[in-house]
Amino acid sequence: MRRLVADPAYLLHKIFNGNLVAIHSTKSKLKLNRLIYVGQPVLDNSKLLMYYFWYNQIKAEYGNKASLL
Repeated sequence: MRRLVADPAYLLHKIFNGNLVAIHSTKSKLKLNRLIYVGQPVLDNSKLLMYYFWYNQIKAEYGNKASLL
């Protein structure tokens, strides 16, 4: 019982008598078989952040001395 209660998937337990305990837990593995629609906005926001950093901080401070590799 201690091993099952320490599992991150553990939700709750119910003790029926001294020798019988029921443990309720969730699934421990997640199957990703559907499209994830969050990926593209995250990519767009990261590109926007990188462009902002490049043009407003690096280019503003170093001018034509800075270049991307």
